[in-house]
Amino acid sequence: MAEHLLALCKARSVDTTLAEQVTIALDLLDVRRFDKIQRETLERFPEDNRYNSYLDFCHHIYKAMNLYLRFIEGKRDVAETIGRNRKILDIGSGSGAFSFICNALGHHAIGMDKPRCDENDPLIPLIYQLTQWYNVEVIEHAIERMVTFPMADRSFDDFTMFYPTFYRRWKREDWDFFISELTRCATKHDTRFHVKISTPKMDETGEVHYSVEEFTHAIAKFDHNRVGKRGFVIRLT
Repeated sequence: MAEHLLALCKARSVDTTLAEQVTIALDLLDVRRFDKIQRETLERFPEDNRYNSYLDFCHHIYKAMNLYLRFIEGKRDVAETIGRNRKILDIGSGSGAFSFICNALGHHAIGMDKPRCDENDPLIPLIYQLTQWYNVEVIEHAIERMVTFPMADRSFDDFTMFYPTFYRRWKREDWDFFISELTRCATKHDTRFHVKISTPKMDETGEVHYSVEEFTHAIAKFDHNRVGKRGFVIRLT
């Protein structure tokens, strides 16, 4: 893992000590506790599927590190203003791998994902076991249309949201409300919203899910930069 993270930093032309910091943080994790999580999960879901894919934590750590370097460290104009010690809300945090990376690199990242009491989704218990293993704090909140965030005003310096799946049929007005909530919760210290939108999909009726167009219309009034095809860095304040 250490070699892969080091190679990733070199490929992105960023400070290689970032890989060392993450490796140190990984070495502090309880391996026996992960083995227990893995064993119990594979007993429930022995076949390869989305319910046990999170067990490949090396893949998720590498993916999270790549996102961090690409959206923050790799954007020199952003990195210069972001600095360290930012309080970050990672929306749709999943296993907590991205929040773990942020914390290992000097930030204070908190996740936000659907409540762990959702009995209809077998993946949720595993997600919360992994966030606890990563020592990542998570706010339990199901993101829905026009629903206020459970946070006080001016409570976060930055926001991240990578490959979300909660917005299947959202329209511009839904995104407008969502972004207004982010702005309400944003501090006044150059707050940014780092986003990687999911790949649009079409159902059997021809309706497009995860539309990028609805999102881009909503952020048009904000100063923002594109990162690849579906990535954005949006300045909220």
